[in-house]
Amino acid sequence: MKKNIFSLLLNNSFNIILPLILIPYLVKHLGITSYGKLSFIQSLGQYFVVFVDYGHSLSAPRVIAEFRNERDKLEHWYSKYMSSRILLLIVSFPFYCLMMVLIPALHHNILETLAFYISVVAQALMPYWYLQAIEIMLPLTIASISTRIIYTISTILLVKNSENVLEAILSQSASNLLMSILLLTFINLNLKTKIRYVSFNESWNLLKLDSKLFIAQFASTIFGSSNIFILGLFANPLIVGQYAVAERVIRTAAQLTSAITTAIYPRINLLFSKNDTKEAYRIIKRVGVLWGTLIGLSCISVAIFAPSIVLFIQGNTDADSIMFLRILSFVPFFIFIENIFGTQILLSVGSDKIFLRNLVIVMLVSLIFSLIFVPLFNGLSTSIISILSQVLICLLMVVSVVNLDKFKNLSRS
Repeated sequence: MKKNIFSLLLNNSFNIILPLILIPYLVKHLGITSYGKLSFIQSLGQYFVVFVDYGHSLSAPRVIAEFRNERDKLEHWYSKYMSSRILLLIVSFPFYCLMMVLIPALHHNILETLAFYISVVAQALMPYWYLQAIEIMLPLTIASISTRIIYTISTILLVKNSENVLEAILSQSASNLLMSILLLTFINLNLKTKIRYVSFNESWNLLKLDSKLFIAQFASTIFGSSNIFILGLFANPLIVGQYAVAERVIRTAAQLTSAITTAIYPRINLLFSKNDTKEAYRIIKRVGVLWGTLIGLSCISVAIFAPSIVLFIQGNTDADSIMFLRILSFVPFFIFIENIFGTQILLSVGSDKIFLRNLVIVMLVSLIFSLIFVPLFNGLSTSIISILSQVLICLLMVVSVVNLDKFKNLSRS
């Protein structure tokens, strides 16, 4: 597990370092308005990325980890998941095209919007969940770092002015697709795991089985990642760009937290499945206290040095961008705590319904407040709703875990 945590930390460190190069570069050469257009297109695509992923990052490791020593079953489940993702990809494309027609900001940028769909294809083919389940993370780290470097270099070479939004999207999408191809090749050639034929009924049944986790992830996306999209429906690209700078910085920082939680998830699942509750909670407590403290201190630093961060990225101390960044600065901390109590505990003990209920509640609250206040207050209301939604989901997950029978029994022992 330590080796996997190191691999994911290395990977996520690059996922932080490279955006610190790219975000300022894109803002400087595209301009804040074109950067707002780019962010709006990416925010739409994120809905479809989550759709084709369908909660498999949570369900697949849990299922496949049980069969890691049974080759036939391992290959069969791998094929079932890949087939279902390809099915979702086919279904999603007409709806993606429909969005381009219905939303004016998108049909004015048809080529750019279509180019981003390559990233949706890449996500559908990305077998990271399989490597996570069998706890072989180094190839994922190598492929991710290599393609991120290629993406960074190609962006710097191709993006020179405000007219190069298409080139920026193509660089991102092509690197994502390359990463998927590299990982599929590694699984095929090195791990000798092939994709078998799977019937439509098997793929469909798997989708029905994972529907609750999909709804949970989609709900999480609604209140966590759709802020730019909703803001873009009501505000001009300049305001979208100002908010997007702040949110991208925060989301980039939050990626470091996912390295730890992603690495321990299969092990926590395994311990709970063996009823070794005490050891599972021991690991969760140790990881939660150590990394929670470090992440909390990092969030305080972001709030304090927000003017310097905005100056570094935008080349100016824009008051709105600084305000958005400070409001959002503690989002990574609450994401980490929510993952510890929600993903690591509730999902691992099979409390999917409680997990889903919590996410749906916050999704609805966030969506309703966004539709009421974003048209009136634009970026300010988007920032406040974002942080309050994250606090609310965090509280709901904590309360749900405290009320679990397994947790109560452990507390008494």
